[in-house]
Amino acid sequence: GLSDSDFSCERKQRSSSPVAPFRTTSGDQCFIFDKPFSIDTHNCSYTTTQISAIVLYNMGLCYHLSSSYCGNVPYARENAQTLYVLAQCLALKAEHALPMVITATLNNLGFLYYEISEFEKSREYLDDLVQLIMQMERQQSKQQLVAAIDETDKN
Repeated sequence: GLSDSDFSCERKQRSSSPVAPFRTTSGDQCFIFDKPFSIDTHNCSYTTTQISAIVLYNMGLCYHLSSSYCGNVPYARENAQTLYVLAQCLALKAEHALPMVITATLNNLGFLYYEISEFEKSREYLDDLVQLIMQMERQQSKQQLVAAIDETDKN
């Protein structure tokens, strides 16, 4: 059975950044999204799919952090992976995609697979993350260009 010692760990001081450096057991430094996403209960603009994606991500993060910071908590890593994948699927299917949830899940899945030396799987998630970031940057550049053209047309 589980005892209190299975869940006790010393937590490092949290930074204000959503991404925290983490040193693996092999000494490599990786970055993990270690802050949960909040849901503004006064803002009714979230869909149930978006809320579900955020909740699943946050649940995955709980298991992920317990696995990464506290040692070998039984099934924690597998539960984190499953919940992250479900969160990612819902975040992609939402009427308005949740890019930060998708970004966080891709990053953290890549990190989880790296931790267990499944480097090919880790690389797949991290390559997807790079592609997403590049796509987001292109989209932002297009929006800025359209805004600049609109501003020029007004003058």
